[in-house]
Amino acid sequence: MVSKESLVLIDEIGGRTDPSKRVALSASILQYLKDRADLAVVTTHYGDLTRLKEGDTRLENAAMEFSLKTLEPTWKIIWGSRGDSNALSIAKSIGFNDKIIEHTHKYGWRS
Repeated sequence: MVSKESLVLIDEIGGRTDPSKRVALSASILQYLKDRADLAVVTTHYGDLTRLKEGDTRLENAAMEFSLKTLEPTWKIIWGSRGDSNALSIAKSIGFNDKIIEHTHKYGWRS
């Protein structure tokens, strides 16, 4: 039961769900929550969900700052940021073959 007095916390929304359905299910849950709860804090790695903010002042994006030097989060929140994936930078820094990294664009990686 969710009400205007509820504080909703969801970590990694859509996790453990069919990969082809995760974003759709997660977006539907977020749309449902924004009309019922005054505050929901939801974490995700799905970039497509950050687009829900566009044109909706009830939603806000934020990203966790990440240090490419230490390969750890700094625990600083950057409000208004959609965040970036550091997967390729991390893969390169830990020695992945350059051809693997180069081919990510062929398979749909968007920078």
